[in-house]
Amino acid sequence: MHELSLAQSILETALAEAQRVGSKRIRGIHAKVVGSSHHIEDTSSLEFCLEAVTKGTIAEGAEMRIEFMPSTLRCKKCDFTFPAQGSTLVCPRCRGGKLEELDAEQIRLENVYTE
Repeated sequence: MHELSLAQSILETALAEAQRVGSKRIRGIHAKVVGSSHHIEDTSSLEFCLEAVTKGTIAEGAEMRIEFMPSTLRCKKCDFTFPAQGSTLVCPRCRGGKLEELDAEQIRLENVYTE
């Protein structure tokens, strides 16, 4: 289940940040998930997984705000960079088909609200 591994990654990142600042409780997590393979149409399964993986941790019951951001692609033919849209297979500028994903597979922790 892709959502479960994503939920675990978000939690691990938040727990590491809470430990770094010496917090005993996480009240909220705001994260941005970047990358084409993380695109999730129905976020209810991710929310369910987040609730499951936070049980028994200092993040149990925390408010979650997860944003999904498209990857940035670069055309190897004309060097144009642009956000991925859907299943983008060609450059919108030159129609070249050799694209490079510049920021694939990232979870950016925007804020961890702690006590």
